[in-house]
Amino acid sequence: MTILGEFARRSFVRGAVCTSLVVSISAVVPAAVSAEPVPGRTEREISSSSPVTGVVASVVVLDAPLPVGSEPHPAECDRLSYLRYRAADGPENSADADRVLVAQPGVFEGAGAFESVARNTVAAAAAEGRHIEFWALDRRSNCLEDHTGSQAALAANDLDIATDYYFAGGTADGRTFAGYADGAGTAWLKDQGLVQTMRDQYDVLRLELPDQNIRKQKVLCGGHSLGGFLTGYFANWDFDGNPATTADAGYNQCSGYFALDTVIKAGPPNPIRNLDIPELPPALAEPIEAASGTLTDVYPVTRLPAVINPETTNLLAIAGLAARLDPTGVNDVVDRLPRGLNFDATLRTLLSKDTLMATTGLPDIRTLYATNEAVVGALLDDNSQPLGFLQTSVGFIGNGPVQDKYFPMPNDVIATIPFLGQVFGSDRKAAPTSYGDPSVVYTWQDYDEMTPNSYTDPLAGSHLHLADRAEPERTTTRLHRVVLPDGHHHRSGATDRAVDCRPLPLPRRREPQPRADLAGRRWSGSGCVRQPERHSDHAARLQPPRCSDGGAEAERWSPGTGFDSTGRIQPMTDKPALMLLHGVTMSGAAWDDVVPLLTDRFDVIVPTAAGHLGGPVLGTEATIAAVTDAAERQLDERGLGAVHVAGNSMGGWMAVELARRGRARSVCAFSPAGLWAKDDKPGASRVTLIRTKKLADATRRLAPPLMTFGLVRRIAMRDIAVHGYRMTTQQARRSFQDLVGCDAAYELLNTRESMDPLVDPPCPVTVAWAAHDRIFPPAEFVPVAQQRLPHARFVTLPGVGHVPMIDDPALCARTIIESIGDSAG
Repeated sequence: MTILGEFARRSFVRGAVCTSLVVSISAVVPAAVSAEPVPGRTEREISSSSPVTGVVASVVVLDAPLPVGSEPHPAECDRLSYLRYRAADGPENSADADRVLVAQPGVFEGAGAFESVARNTVAAAAAEGRHIEFWALDRRSNCLEDHTGSQAALAANDLDIATDYYFAGGTADGRTFAGYADGAGTAWLKDQGLVQTMRDQYDVLRLELPDQNIRKQKVLCGGHSLGGFLTGYFANWDFDGNPATTADAGYNQCSGYFALDTVIKAGPPNPIRNLDIPELPPALAEPIEAASGTLTDVYPVTRLPAVINPETTNLLAIAGLAARLDPTGVNDVVDRLPRGLNFDATLRTLLSKDTLMATTGLPDIRTLYATNEAVVGALLDDNSQPLGFLQTSVGFIGNGPVQDKYFPMPNDVIATIPFLGQVFGSDRKAAPTSYGDPSVVYTWQDYDEMTPNSYTDPLAGSHLHLADRAEPERTTTRLHRVVLPDGHHHRSGATDRAVDCRPLPLPRRREPQPRADLAGRRWSGSGCVRQPERHSDHAARLQPPRCSDGGAEAERWSPGTGFDSTGRIQPMTDKPALMLLHGVTMSGAAWDDVVPLLTDRFDVIVPTAAGHLGGPVLGTEATIAAVTDAAERQLDERGLGAVHVAGNSMGGWMAVELARRGRARSVCAFSPAGLWAKDDKPGASRVTLIRTKKLADATRRLAPPLMTFGLVRRIAMRDIAVHGYRMTTQQARRSFQDLVGCDAAYELLNTRESMDPLVDPPCPVTVAWAAHDRIFPPAEFVPVAQQRLPHARFVTLPGVGHVPMIDDPALCARTIIESIGDSAG
């Protein structure tokens, strides 16, 4: 156990990061809770910054000496303690409460981990007219914590007091930090295992509630994470060693059980959920147990070379203190942090954006400009912290560009292999991209303040670890099936900003549907027969559909170009014309799986944009205006005036511009680009695409052969598709070649143009946004689109990414048909 180890879980403060104040270093206010003090028992109230009122919190300390013969240990360790939460208008005697919830903390936690949940649970019950208590247990080994420097710093509002005390040999309140517990001074910890932990919980219940009948009737036993497994052992424990007597049995001390992000089970935690670990035979279990015991004797304190050891755990506590004293202060901890292998390796392990940064230390983590609360959030939030068992959901980093975090494991690899999701957490990880620039200071958005983005999805209810401190009202609901009244969100600085979480409507299904069979069977339209499944060879992609009568009608669609193989303009029929426009760095081939679902109704024109591989050459600077001019010329060459237009990304923007020019009868824009301020530098979305283009250019020879593997296709397409692995090898290679061969890419991605408002559209406009768009996250870009296109119809496309034609061609076709309407002609 580490000095200050559990304090780290109590001290990273203020609602911006974890919703609770430092319990252990709050101003302590002595109060006589009981009219008749009990010998060997002390109780004192503690203050808190929590806005939850009507709850009294106190620290209860009980004399409970370790067994005779124990190794030498500090006198403080002959005591047990817990945090007691009760309703201010409830009974002072715990035995008179309606219920008493007793909670075991998780790994690396202490009693303070339950601060938010405990207060909200007690308050919620009181609102229903019930008076309950919540006891958050502290494990005995936490007696080694030294909070002197932190308490003094908090009292004086001066972080330097704490950093000098712990890092530089300074004094606080007349004391000097004695160093981190180690060696002979920690030998006694080898006996603080399961047996002593069970006995300690039993003693707390026995001493505080002497009547076993009351314990059986009123106590609910539970815990968080590891605490659930400890509770399972407790329920099975025989405390007097006599099977014939049951009053002492653990299950007779509890009237029921509760589990917070865990299960109640007498056994070790499973590394993989839903997979039971078989019981080992004695011949194997005994030597493993002996080896484990020997290891514990030699290393009673967990001390890894980095990340998990006393020094780094204390770092988390200091970071929390800095956030409490000055939430918006910049780099207060980093500027005071000593240089050393342990700290440097820890920072690089936890915060590096990729393997290169983790191994070389470049860019240096310490050159990142971030507020104190952003530092704590990055160390713990499940969208940043790489280790699943250390994660909590508390918000998201703000005010600066971010990218996918590729270290220690890329997001898409984690998503592909379930076991990795248990190790690293299933939430997508993000990392800052701006280092050494004092004009970019990263801030922290609290969980109820943040703008939803592709990394976070509040509506999905992401898992809440560390005692659900991020959204305590959800945990309270689970425990008591009540909805908290307003104001019971346990956090500081509550926001009055409302977030509209209503989902956009889905496109309606209409009959008749396009005559398509998604199972891959052949279908026909106007005599043309085509296979709608993905093509198995590149040559097939470049051929028009075969017509049963061999007539000229076969030339009305040529996939990927809008022209046939000789370059002739395709003849048109009397069907309404529909132009499909692709996104930047792609080609008309992006629509290959959608076109067969539309040719029954429309004459489909699928050009490749100017400046792109296979498209017309741009004779001028590559701009959206220029590529739209080229698309308009293609309509002129066909003798067409206004046509129906559908486009994706850049193509969606072009579709709006064609409507502005009077060349569109209707517009269906799939996640259109251009929704940024005019003259803006490229934001995170365009930076991602620029990075992808540079990576493709650098791997132009290496990448195509690897597209044979589904996992590679999924990773390669991760930014634009949810199911990139569904592409065939040839499709993925064609997409990669389009990316590498796009001459206009850098100019278009760096354009200072933007989509101007279209207040009075000359035709119906539908904006269809991919629900899982990682390039243009809907929460960020849909509100802008609604401002620029105020009269457009907005729909959400479920289960698809930025290029929805990859994930669900049928949905795209149905959405286009919906946007035009059955009566269009």
